Amino acid sequence: HTVASLKDNSELRELYLTGNPCTKHWEDGYRPYVVATLPQLERLDGNEITRSERIKAMQALPGLELQLRDLAQLARDRKAEHQARRALRE
Repeated sequence: HTVASLKDNSELRELYLTGNPCTKHWEDGYRPYVVATLPQLERLDGNEITRSERIKAMQALPGLELQLRDLAQLARDRKAEHQARRALRE
């Protein structure tokens, strides 16, 4: 999880993920996941992170981590399938 690698960056207050593929493939989960994973953030994608949003995100984090694991596996499967089709064409 690359977002988690930012956790120790205590000076990170604002992060923009607009245009990042995660915002497209996990529209309903990426924001709470990032909010829960990076407690030092004050703003995400230009929007303030409220106290209640952070609390809800922290409560949802275990389920979000499961969703992320499933999405990551789907992405790996799609990539492998794409590479296999490409190899057949060559």
